[in-house]
Amino acid sequence: MSKPFSANEKDIKHWMLPEISGNIVGQTHENKKPQTVEEIQALRQQGYDDGHQEGLQKGLAEMQAKAKQLVTLFNTMAKPLQEFDDKLEKEIAQLALTIGRMLLKKECSVDAEHINALIHETLEFMPANARNVRIKLNPNDILLLTQAGIELKTPDWTCLPDKAITQGGCVVESDTSHIDATVENRLQQIFDQISEHRPLPGNGDK
Repeated sequence: MSKPFSANEKDIKHWMLPEISGNIVGQTHENKKPQTVEEIQALRQQGYDDGHQEGLQKGLAEMQAKAKQLVTLFNTMAKPLQEFDDKLEKEIAQLALTIGRMLLKKECSVDAEHINALIHETLEFMPANARNVRIKLNPNDILLLTQAGIELKTPDWTCLPDKAITQGGCVVESDTSHIDATVENRLQQIFDQISEHRPLPGNGDK
């Protein structure tokens, strides 16, 4: 049987692992110093602060955008609401004026005492030295006063019929003064007070 090798055994050399030199990939010669607990906490805090600040800025921007939208929406709604309020206010004032006219006319036209009280109240606004004082009344009101036995003439003044005067009102005149206490004028004063949102004057105000 022949030998598996043709060369002499003495010529066979043992195979040796070749020498490998160089740096391992990804490895550096420097050895990093391990981080301390304080450094790790500082890095965490910095990351938290950066994220917190970014979140605040983002939230603030969103709030400003929403506030701008609300302002725009409010301005859009305010105009028609204001117009509605103005219209409603005028209608309410007109309604109050109409109701006041109806109540005042009814009250004064059926009760002579109210007409008589109106006459004396109006006379208080006349100057003390007024002469030739004339009180103009609707003829129906003069009839009511007559039926109630109320005097229509004194040394200081006299009542005169005037169809132009609405029942429930009067006009007091003298040689130098003129006071309009008609229903229309008194109601117009009420309407003006309502429109201007001012308190009504007391009975003693002139």
